[in-house]
Amino acid sequence: MNNLLQLKGRFDQQKGSRQFAPPNVPKNKSVTAEHVKTLFAQLSQILKYWEEHTLIRGALVSAYYYAVVAKSNRIKKLLCVGNSDPNDSIRGSKFDGLNPTRHVFTYYVKLDALRTSIARLQVVAQIIEQKYGGKITYNDIVKLNGTPKALIAPGMVETDFAKVVVDAYHVERFDIDSAPDTEYNDYSIVTLYQTDVNVKDLLSQLGIDMVNAKTIDDSTVRLSPEEIKLIKEKAPYLIAMEVHDLQELKIDDIVDSPSSVMDIPLPTQEPIIGVIDTPFYEDVYFKDWVTYISKLDDGIEIEPSDYTHGTEVTSIIVDGPAINPELDDGCGRFRVRHFGVAKGSRFSSFSVLKAIREIVAQNPDIK
Repeated sequence: MNNLLQLKGRFDQQKGSRQFAPPNVPKNKSVTAEHVKTLFAQLSQILKYWEEHTLIRGALVSAYYYAVVAKSNRIKKLLCVGNSDPNDSIRGSKFDGLNPTRHVFTYYVKLDALRTSIARLQVVAQIIEQKYGGKITYNDIVKLNGTPKALIAPGMVETDFAKVVVDAYHVERFDIDSAPDTEYNDYSIVTLYQTDVNVKDLLSQLGIDMVNAKTIDDSTVRLSPEEIKLIKEKAPYLIAMEVHDLQELKIDDIVDSPSSVMDIPLPTQEPIIGVIDTPFYEDVYFKDWVTYISKLDDGIEIEPSDYTHGTEVTSIIVDGPAINPELDDGCGRFRVRHFGVAKGSRFSSFSVLKAIREIVAQNPDIK
């Protein structure tokens, strides 16, 4: 019989002291009524399109942001109804092909969410024109956030108005993305956006024989060139990504290329960042920058896939500017003290918490 672990004492939960600042645009920035009207017109056209194309029982809408945005700067009041979170509706993300320093998020929403967003943008544009002379600034929004429950228009309180304004500040435009016109001669792996309609049902409605098509998971299928062409003709908005089936390559198709192993200087006095994650794979080019300490029991069998997440996280901290030069924030490289506390798929929350307590107590110098 297994021994029982008994915890005694009282657990008290304290309210967090950290409070998030109310939404606002950056200082010295503003939002114009004309920009809000442009977004209004774009969503109106998108709504019209999806009212005519009812295959997916909703709408796929791509938001083109002005920059690479943190989660806190993604839209909060647009593309949602009531208190729902638009982040829950994200079905894909990418960088803008014309500008790799800009994010594009694709949302799947109900048509009611589009209608609500259009109405909100219309009201906000009118208020900016009538009360703010066509342009609302950071200082204007500061004043609005001081009276969060006050009505600024019928059915809209001032904080909701501010959230729509901030959403409009971060979004350059709304659009419906379509698959590129790439042609394939062989079978390919195709990932479709997840909607309320099952992938098999979608493809069957498009005339694709699902007996022959190979389903890989809930949103990924292996299709012939003719089947891909059919999707692009009837529903080009469905394709999120296409990948040529690498298993079809012959040895003669592989061409030798010069080695491009990345290089990195030895560390000096860079700050040390603590990482608590899955194990770290020590045979990498930046290994001299990492001190790895395993907190896993010796009896736990580590598989190759267990190293993936932890190693990826540490690689970004150590050499992010080289791995993603377009996202270089100027902070440089950091040394890492990496603690492996869990496997990639399964872990015990008790053992992880125990390991974290030990790490914090024994390593006061890490960030």
